[in-house]
Amino acid sequence: MKRVFALVSFSLALVACDSDKEQVVKPKFDQDGDGVVNNKDNCMRIRNPDQKDSDGDGEGDLCDLCPLNKGNAWDHDHDGLGHLCDVDEDGDGWMNFLDNCLGRENPDQSDLDLDGIGDVCDYDVDGDGIDDKKDNCPNVSNPDQLDMDNDRVGDVCDLCPETRSGFEADFDNDGIGDMCDDSDGDHVVDWFDNCRTRINPDQKDQDADKIGDACDNCKYIGNPTQLDSDADKVGDVCERMVDALAKSKPKSKKK
Repeated sequence: MKRVFALVSFSLALVACDSDKEQVVKPKFDQDGDGVVNNKDNCMRIRNPDQKDSDGDGEGDLCDLCPLNKGNAWDHDHDGLGHLCDVDEDGDGWMNFLDNCLGRENPDQSDLDLDGIGDVCDYDVDGDGIDDKKDNCPNVSNPDQLDMDNDRVGDVCDLCPETRSGFEADFDNDGIGDMCDDSDGDHVVDWFDNCRTRINPDQKDQDADKIGDACDNCKYIGNPTQLDSDADKVGDVCERMVDALAKSKPKSKKK
């Protein structure tokens, strides 16, 4: 029994010795190697053995974005200067005291409702009292939010205020949406008209290429791209067909 106890005691002594050795050998962690351990270093990323801290904010000058301004600083424009000491903190070319949206880059200083708050910072860009996230026409003032066709686009913004379309395509850029515009006056609205520039109420399309015959440069052969390399108003597919037919005709024998 005594022999067993002695062996156990000896083993524990060895473990204790090994632990002591590890503690002695293991150095205290000093990330930047400036002689100041991390938990006491005011600038762990950069060597600063003098630990200089001009503004006394606990952050060494070499790591402090604003070494002469006490307080936590962040660097919006990533120019190495914190917002507390940067004259243009968002880097948009406008000094802080003139910038209408401090902290967000907006070199154009756009301010639709002229309320002194730049559009990129403004929650009500058009100034109609409706938050942009709920406004059915965020860029044009419409406090009444009138929407006759209930398509969630306010009438003052809707190219087809009386026709629910779900989109705002405008082929001829006349301010009237294709779902309610008839550019050529053939009583077929542009969205469904297969020839928007010429009157063709019958919508005839012999080659079924979705280009009405009145507009088709090759009405008997399908060519939805309407490719016309020589700009002679005859589609390439028709010209190739004509050339092929000409070559296939037998040559007349000389008498």
